[in-house]
Amino acid sequence: ELNPKYTEAVLNLAIVLADRGEYEAARAAYERLRSGHSGTMSDPFVRGRIANQHADLATSYIDAGCLPEAITELQRAIDLCPDFPDLHTRLATLYREQGNHALAREHLSCAVATNPRYAPAHVLMGLTMMSLGAPDRAVAAFRAALNVDPGNKAAKMHLRRIEENRNTRGSRRMPAVR
Repeated sequence: ELNPKYTEAVLNLAIVLADRGEYEAARAAYERLRSGHSGTMSDPFVRGRIANQHADLATSYIDAGCLPEAITELQRAIDLCPDFPDLHTRLATLYREQGNHALAREHLSCAVATNPRYAPAHVLMGLTMMSLGAPDRAVAAFRAALNVDPGNKAAKMHLRRIEENRNTRGSRRMPAVR
């Protein structure tokens, strides 16, 4: 289900509907987005656009290898739109790259709380839980991703790896000495 506060997604929906010839539905989506927008920072449309600009700037910083600046821009985007799960997930990815799995987990928890149907957050949460040494929690996160997206290849692959590791360790155990 589309988050009506996610400005770019609603705009893209309007474009797709127009491309498909569904002009009235496209107009309705756009009007739904624009209704009640005041053009100030309290306006969710304005906040969403600016948050996405911060996210775009973060991408430029990432491309330039400037991770601290990218983190700052993503945090600014989240400050404007804390209910955008993709922003939390992107920030969590950067924290993971820096080895800060605890902060990554916090942002992934926010992403999942904001949109429990956002499979990428569940997958990244699973990887983060593995990094934190919590394989059971990782399995739960990967299964949550599969509940949302049954065809998610990453979640399937990581679950399979965990199961293989458990089976390998189980077969290497020595019998108990009596």
